[in-house]
Order: sequence, then C-alpha cells, then structure tokens
Amino acid sequence: MAKRTNEKGWEVSGFDEGSHTIAIEKEQKAYLTFISDYSAQLYAMKEALSIGNLSIAGPDTTDSSMYNSPIDWNLTPHEHTNFIQLAKTENVVLTKVIVVLSVLCYEVKQLKRELYETLLPPLLLYEEEGPVHEDISDKTVKIDPTHRPEPAQGEAQVKLGRMLSIIHKLSSFVTRVNDTVKHILWQFCSLYPQSNTNRLSDTPVISINNVHLSSMWEALGDCLAMLYTLDLALSPPQGLEGASAKFREHWDQYKRLLISIQKAAPGQFPDTDHTKLKPFERLMQKWEGQLLEGEILRTCLRQDFDSPQVHVSQNYMVAEELQTSVSSLLSQIEPKIGKLGEVNHRQRLPSLYCLVALFSFVFRSKELDKKLLKQLWDTHKKLPVINILGQIVWVPDEFLKRFIADLDKVIDKKMYSAGATIRQQYLQNTPQAFSQEVADFRQKFTQWNIRISNIPNVSNVGFKNLSGFLSSHTNLILQGTLQAFNLSNTIKMLVGLHTHMKKPITKSAALNLCKAAELLQALRAQYKRRWSRLTPLLSIIYQRLQYMALSTLSTVKKRMSSDRRYTPKDLDVLASLEIMMNMFQGPSTEARRIIAKIAFHIASQVGTRIMRDDETQQLAGVVKKAEAIAEIRTWLDQATDTTFLYWYRDTLLPLYLNDLLTHPAQAPRLQYMLYALKDCLKLLANGKHLEQGALEKATEQQTYWHIRNKLLDPICNQVETDLRLSIHTHLKLDDRNPFKQRDDLIDLTHFIRLPAIEIFTRTVDMKAHLRHYLDQTFYNLNTVALHDWKTYGDMRQLARQKYGIEMTEPHLPSQTLEQGLDVLVIMRNIQVFVRDYYYNLNNQIFIQQQSDNKHLDTINIRHVSNSIRTHGIGIMNTTVNFTFQFLRKKFYIFSQFLGDEYIKGKLIKEIRFYREQKYELDQKYPHERAEKVSRSIRKLGMSEDGITYLDKFRIVITQIGNAMGYIRMIRSGGLHCTSNAIRFIPDLEDIFSFQELGQESNLPQETLDSCKQLDAVVSDLATNFAEGTDYFKLLVDVFVDEVRSQKNRHMHHFYIIIPALTLCFVDHLINAKEKMNKKNKNGAAFTDDGFAMGIAYILKLFDQYSAFDSLHWFQSVREKQGKDYDKLKENRRLSRADSKLDQTMEFTQRRIETFHKEFKLLDFSLSSARVFFRADKTAAEEAEDQKQKSGKEEQNKSEGRQSDPPTDDPSSAPPSRNAYSSDLTADQIARIPAPPPDIPI
Repeated sequence: MAKRTNEKGWEVSGFDEGSHTIAIEKEQKAYLTFISDYSAQLYAMKEALSIGNLSIAGPDTTDSSMYNSPIDWNLTPHEHTNFIQLAKTENVVLTKVIVVLSVLCYEVKQLKRELYETLLPPLLLYEEEGPVHEDISDKTVKIDPTHRPEPAQGEAQVKLGRMLSIIHKLSSFVTRVNDTVKHILWQFCSLYPQSNTNRLSDTPVISINNVHLSSMWEALGDCLAMLYTLDLALSPPQGLEGASAKFREHWDQYKRLLISIQKAAPGQFPDTDHTKLKPFERLMQKWEGQLLEGEILRTCLRQDFDSPQVHVSQNYMVAEELQTSVSSLLSQIEPKIGKLGEVNHRQRLPSLYCLVALFSFVFRSKELDKKLLKQLWDTHKKLPVINILGQIVWVPDEFLKRFIADLDKVIDKKMYSAGATIRQQYLQNTPQAFSQEVADFRQKFTQWNIRISNIPNVSNVGFKNLSGFLSSHTNLILQGTLQAFNLSNTIKMLVGLHTHMKKPITKSAALNLCKAAELLQALRAQYKRRWSRLTPLLSIIYQRLQYMALSTLSTVKKRMSSDRRYTPKDLDVLASLEIMMNMFQGPSTEARRIIAKIAFHIASQVGTRIMRDDETQQLAGVVKKAEAIAEIRTWLDQATDTTFLYWYRDTLLPLYLNDLLTHPAQAPRLQYMLYALKDCLKLLANGKHLEQGALEKATEQQTYWHIRNKLLDPICNQVETDLRLSIHTHLKLDDRNPFKQRDDLIDLTHFIRLPAIEIFTRTVDMKAHLRHYLDQTFYNLNTVALHDWKTYGDMRQLARQKYGIEMTEPHLPSQTLEQGLDVLVIMRNIQVFVRDYYYNLNNQIFIQQQSDNKHLDTINIRHVSNSIRTHGIGIMNTTVNFTFQFLRKKFYIFSQFLGDEYIKGKLIKEIRFYREQKYELDQKYPHERAEKVSRSIRKLGMSEDGITYLDKFRIVITQIGNAMGYIRMIRSGGLHCTSNAIRFIPDLEDIFSFQELGQESNLPQETLDSCKQLDAVVSDLATNFAEGTDYFKLLVDVFVDEVRSQKNRHMHHFYIIIPALTLCFVDHLINAKEKMNKKNKNGAAFTDDGFAMGIAYILKLFDQYSAFDSLHWFQSVREKQGKDYDKLKENRRLSRADSKLDQTMEFTQRRIETFHKEFKLLDFSLSSARVFFRADKTAAEEAEDQKQKSGKEEQNKSEGRQSDPPTDDPSSAPPSRNAYSSDLTADQIARIPAPPPDIPI
C-alpha cells in the first residue's frame, strides 16, 4: 500500500477513506459542546449576580437570585483582640474602668442575642404542630393541613421532654442576668460613691461627677427588660396565653408522669433509674417556681443588692444618676418615635420603664421624680403597645401599674384608667393612616430606587468632589433602611394592637399588611442586588468617617497638650481621647464601638473646658453614622423582617390570594409575598418541641395548600371555563347589560407568564401546573365521551394560541369501544346489579335506573359475550353459583313475608272466599277483592325508607326476576360467543377429524397430538353451539323439593296475592313512565320486566300455574275495564250539558286507558316469561316425561348404543378450562333451611 508524508513529516498510510476528517470533526464537535456548556454556566452565574432594576411602579418583577445567589456579601468585621488590649493606655485605672464597663455592655448584648435568637423562639412556637402528611400530592392536597386530628397519647410528654434543655438554659439565663444586674449596680456604686461616709469603698475610683454613662444604664435596663419579656412569654396576661397555656398544660402532664413512674410497681419501667427521679422532680419544682410563676422580673428587683463592701440601696448618687440618665435617654428617644430617623428607638423604651421600676424597688426611701414618671406615662399615648417578638406585646401603662407603687397618686384618675380607650381609638385610626403610609412608602421607595440605581462608580468621581459625593450618598444608602424601619414599626404596632386587644383585623388592613411586607422584601432585594457595588462604597464611607473622627479628636488632643496644667480629670479625659483614637484606627467591630462609646461618655463630661459643644455634637454624629454604616446589614434585616406573618398566615394568605386573583396584573407580587413568608424559616429552625425540620415542613405544606386551593385551582378552573366558552361561543348569547362586569375579561396570562415561584423548598411552575391540569382533565373527559375528540382538539389549539400552553396529544380513538360492565364485576355485586337495573324481556337488555352522569349504562348480549370471550366459558357456571346464593337470601325474605301471621291469615281468607264463591264469580277473581287486599296490607304501615310492605315484596320478586333475566342473558351471551368462534367451521353437520387425516398422512406424533387437541376444541364448540345448558331448569330443580315441602306450606299461598301485586306493580310503572317527561327523572323508567320474570319463576317453583290460571285474573281486569268505560259513557251522557266536566272526563279516560294498557303489557310479558319455564306442563307431566326418557336411555344402553346427550342435563355441558369453572348440580347444593313462619315483617 502506498504511503505518504503529512505536513509534520510523519509517514502515514495513503489509504484514508475520510477517517482522518471524521476524527477531526468528532473532536471539534466535542470541543464546541464543552464551550457551549461552559458558556451556559457562566451566563447562569452572571444572571445570578446581575444587578436588576425594579420598575418605578413598584415590585412588579421578581428575581430569585436575591435568595439563591451563589455569593453573599458579609460586611461584619472581625479581629482577634480582647478588650484589655484594645483599651490599653498608660492610665491603668481608667483602662480598668473602661474595660470592666465595656465587658458588661458586651455581656448584655450577648445575653440579648441569646434570648431573642435561641431561647424565646422555642417558647413562642410551642403550640405549633408538625406536618399532617409526609408530602402534599394531588391526593392529599384537598385535606386541610390547618385542621388536625387529636394528638396521640403521650405526645404531650414527648414534646415537653424535648423542651427540658431549653428550660434548663432559661434557668441558667435568668440566674446569669440577675448576676449581671447586680454587677452593673455594684460598678455604678464604685463609680458614684456615697459622699456622706468615710469608708474606703466609698472612695471614687475615678472622678466622673459630670459623666453620664447612658450606655451602661441602657444595658442595665436591657437586662431587666429581658426578664420581663420572659414573664410575658411564659406567663402572659389573661386571654393572651397562646403557646404558654399549652406549655403549662403539658408541664403538669409531665409532672404527673413522673409521679406515676415513681409509684409504679418494681420492674414496670426497667430502663429507668429511679434514684434520679426524685432529684429531677425537685429540679422541675425549682424551675417552675423560678420561671412559670410570672415573677421573674419582680424576683430580680427584690433581690438583695447590698453587700458588706457595697450598699446599693443607700447610694443616692446612683439613684440621682439613674433618674438623670432615664430622663436624658427619654428626651433622645421620644421625639424620634414615628419620624424618619427612628431605628430601634421604641424597642429601647422598655429598658427605661424597667429602670424606673428598679428605682422604685431598690431606692424605696427616695421618691421618684413625678415629672419623669408623668413623661413616661404620657409616652403610651403616642406608643400604646410595643411588639417585642411574635405575639409578645409590651403595654407601657400596664407595666407601670404593675411595678410602680402609688402610681394612682401621681397620675390623674381619669388618665389612669384611659389606657384601653387610648388603644381602642388608636386601633380605629391606624388602618386608614396605615393605608396612606403604605402608599407614601411606595412612592418614596420608587424615588429612592431610581436614585440608588444611578449611583456612579467611586473610581469615576474626582478627588475634589469626593467629599460631597460620599456625604450625599451616605444619607442615600441609609435612607432606604430608615424608611423601612418606619414602615416596619407601623406594621408591628398594628399587629400588636390586634393581638393585645383580640380584635379581628379588617380585610383592607390585612391587604395593606401584605403590601407592606412585599415592599419591605422589595427594598431588601434592592440592597442585595447592589451589595457588589455598595460594599466598596461603604468601606470608603467608613474610612471617611474615621478620618473625620480622628481629625476632631486630634484637634482636641492638641489643644489639651498645649496646657501643661493637668488635673486628674484632665488626664482621664486625655486617656479617653487616646482610646477613642485607637478605636477609630481599626475595623468597626462591636467591641471597638462599645469601648469608643464608654470613652466618649468620659471624654465629653459636662462642665469641662476640654471639648466644645460643636465638637461634641460633631463627634457624636460621626459615631452614630459610623455605627449605622457598620450595622447596616443588621439594621436592614431588622427593618425588613416579616416573621410576624407566621402567626397570621392562615388569615392573611387566603385574603391576599383572593385579592391577587382578582387583579392578575399584579401577579409578580406573589414571589415577594412568598419571600416574606420564607423569612419565618430562621425562626422555625429554633423549634425544639418537634423533630428537626418538622415546623418548616408543616409551614411549607400549609402555604402550598393555600396557594393550591386559592390560586392554582381557581386559575385552572377559570382557564378551562374560558376555553370551553370560547369554543362554544355559538351557543352563548351576549349579555345585554353593558354595566355588568364580565369575569371572562380577566387576563390570567400574567399568572401563566410568571417564572417558577419558590414556596420554601418547593418550586411551582404555574404554566406547567396548568398544562398538567388541562391535559389530565381533557384526557379523562375525552375518554368518557370519545365523540368530543374534535372539541377537545380545538380547545388544545386555543390554549396554545391564547395562553402559550403546548399540551400533550392524547392519541385517543375517535369511536366507542363497546365493552360495558364486566361479568365478573356484576357477578361479585349481583345484589347491587339486580337492585339498580331494569330488565327488558323482549330486547334482552338491562338499563341503569339512575345515574349521576348524563347517560345511563346498559348491559346487553354483546357485552356479556365480550366478557365470556375474555374470561372463558367456565365463568358461566360460576355466575349461576353466585346467582343461586343470591336467590337463597331472597327466598328467605320471601318466606318471612308470606309466613307473617297477618299476611298468611289474609291470604287463607282470600283462598277460602274464592273457593266458596268461584261459581258465583264466574271463576274470575274480583278486581275489588285485589284492591281490598292491597289496602289491608298498606295499613300495616311503611318501612324506614317510606315504602309499603307490599311494594317491598314486589321489589323482592322483581330482583328475583332480574336475576333470572341475567341468567338468560348469560346463556344467550355464551351462545353468541360460541357462534362467533364456530363460524370458521364450514359445516357443523359434517366435521372431519384432523387426527385421522394426520394418521393417513403419516405425520409425526407431536403433530398428531396437536390434531387431537384441535378435534377436542372443535367438538366442544359444536356441542356448546348445538345444545348448551338449561340454567332455568337447573335453578328450578335445585329449589323445588324444598319449597314444595310441607314445612313451607305458607309459601303455597303465593298465587292468591299475585292480583294485589300486579295492581301495585302497574301503579309503580305508570308513575315511573310519567316521570320520563319531567325535569327530575329520579325513579323514571319505561320497562321493568323483572317482575314478570320473577312471577313466572316462582309460580314454576310452587307448581301453581294452574292455580293462578284458575283465577282468570287478567280476564277480570278486562271486565273491569269494560265496566269503567260503560260508567264513563254514562257520566258523559248525564253531564253533556256541563262543559266544565269535559276535561275531567278526558283525564279519567286517559287514566283508564293507561291502566289497562299496562295490564295488557304485563299479561304479555308474563305469558312470554312462562315459556322459559315450560308452563304448558304440570309437575306430574314433567315427572312422567323424565321417567320415559330415563327408560329409553337404559334400553339404549342395554343394546350397546349410546343415547343422545340430553339437552336438559346439566352434566352435558362441556368441561370448563377456566379457573372460574364450578359445575352446578342440584345434588351438590345444600337445601334452603325453612324459616319459622311466625317471623314478623
């Protein structure tokens, strides 16, 4: 083979055939696939990190990246430096003071975080339950998860057992807070010693006569406020118990469990260490007294703060400083409430109230400033309640009444009891003002959003304009958070008022709450989208604030350094300035900010010549802004927190979804509402009384249940209705009222075009959900009515054009497959079938009596034939077996009725009457006697379902006849099935043998065996087609000996009640046929031949054809008709002059004709039914024929000839090859037990 050299100088084969090109193309294709996939990943990351913009109209677009971003920005600084290293100066005493005070403040902040993030949530969530189902699917979505079954036994003890660790932590927490309060007071006594004593402990550590440590006093108030918050959570006011009531109930049950275990017999609880039960019980008693009595704060205030070294209660300087600090803090906080600059000011107010309570308990000998007390009291007019967390509400006036002695002497009596009135008025005025505030916030948010979206890059700003740029944009960045705080505070106020006063929230207020929650989430989204641009800007802003603070501090320090006459106070101030400068020269950690505040309090003491007022104010402003920039992420989370929705989700969410459904253009708001609900996850993660993740799962299920039932399902139903009405517009007339709002004008495409929404961990695509619903609905309905395939095809096409939904093609046939009910189903429910279906004797068809659908089911021979072809011929015998069992039960009821003493006596009387008067009556049973019998039986009353006992007896006979009609249809269906199979045999009279032909052709043995099997099959088919089993005779023979016995003589009176039964039946059928033309067709029918079949079958059983014929009943009825016509003619002749009676006469004539027409049809049906049971022969004649046939068979057998198979012998039926086969013979069936004749009806 020739070789060639490629471009690289390699020797390669000259035979190529394109393989080299194919390999290159394959590698290029793989590389392009890699590039495409990698580009898609980069694009997805870009989209996740993209900076989107909200429309100026509000949050009308959603961006899931704000929660699913792969990168998050954490702006919290950290450093590994302790307080001693941070506050280290040459002034050792001052350093120690600042370190101690800073550590105490930091400790309080840590306690506060522990309480609100770890300890309180499990208590508030204790009444919440776990998920009802493992998951919500199409089968379980209709079950409301908000309604729960009764808890299982022992569940309460298990829940409380999971909470014991939290109770232990709470006990330790309360002890720790009490110790912290005591230590803070001792430090104050060390800083503000009592001046009228000469003890060493009363000597001041440093001179701080003009220093007001407001941060320390606020920290002390925070400790006390935390204790009172625990009081409200564990022992709330009456009527607001909530979770605490259930917790207390389970606590008592758990204690009873401990007692019962201790008193149990030895060995009953082998896994329990009984030596630990008693100490544990004492520990629970300790916890109960410490936490559950509602006296946590009072216990702390009553503790002995005095010690041998420190006398707190006698230190009036501390008392004066306490009142001064409270007054100063109140003057700073109260004006800010409700204004733009308010951040967490109202959450700081409880600390001031607790400080006043501390003064009242500790300094009992010193009177509280009445002016300060009135100022605190008046605050509740502006702030009636303070929502702490969840459903914990702090009411200022109630707190003062509870902890301040002799308050009624300071406060006016009228104002003293006006708290409830103030809250009521505030609640009435808030909803309207809140609606306006939401609208104003929306407008301000839109303006702020536009401005913050246009912030340029810092690198593009010139150095000369940098200062003004940073100053203006600092306010702009903080403005959004401050606006969010204002709206959030109003929301919590409104929710707190409704919670405390137990007033239902109005619909408008509820919808405004939802809008406010959406706006808060939209504002948070804007910050999150812009963190990548704001983070470097915030860093530069904080550096600028550091520069401003350091410049001011340097100026003050230089001025002090120029004066060499230092006093000890000046040295302390100078050291404080140095500490502040050190703090501003590092990252803005929480420890640095606390130390800077304490140092600032000492450096800015009143009455000194060190810092001027303008410098103090400037430095205070810089410190506040620096803290705001450092805490902006925390402030943003607090301002946009929407966990309050969790406790009101079952009220707010349905209202919100109903309103959203009526305003489809606002559909994009939905995702923001779901983000607001998702805010609860961080709270639910702290639930301890259930298994981990149970609360999150339960909340997700409840939210999805509301969205499914209030939004998804209505949208699906409306879209389906719209498609149907659009397709059938030619059948609908336009509404002539132009002012009536049309529901079909609502544009639901806004919902369908939404991207997939996130419901916690579940993702729901509305378009996919709607497509699945329409596919399922159209398929199911189309299978019921296959002739509507074109209509549903048009609806699918319209859904694609109008809603952009690409539906699945069902590929259903366009015609009906006639299968009907299966014989197996009817056989297993024979009692239901004969009750719910009418039988038509002539057409051999069963018709359903009534149905919830627009059509009635029918059963005919073809249906039975199809089932027999499916299951095999052997099912026919099994069906007869089931029918026999059914007839046994019905004959027992039949015997009960005829065995009743009243019925039996009445029938015997009628038989005696007819026998005695037979010749006088011309051997015709009188019509009047039949009516009399019918009336006498009706006098017995009615059954529970409002039917007379004669009608009940007629129904029993009809059901027996329906069963016999079903047996007839089974036999006809079998013959139909056999005829379809036998049609391939050319001549039934001359069937050749395949086995003989095979032998003549010398075929192999395996082929001969197959030919033999084929001959057997063909022989069976021919036999079944030619003869078949007479099931009627079989069902007669199996009962005949028993029912004709002497112990069942009461049943032999049956023939005499037939006239009364026919009257009852004819009345029933006339009423049923009249209902055919009425709107309510319940009970309508046009045929019911089961009654005639039942009469014929029962007469055959009792051998009473002759007895019934002797009554000549139908001839008597015809004579009655003649008499009725003669009477009608006579009445017409007499009333010819009166035209008013013509209509009555016409109605009477139609009634007579209808009555006697039905009797004729009944006579014909009964005559036809008797043919099936060979009514032309009596029992004696049939016995004689059977005897002659048996003698002929014996003679043929003795002569060596085989007789023809008898057509009436059940054993002549072909052997069944089906698992359902069970041959039925009279000898194999047990006899029917005779019921006692005196059983009442």
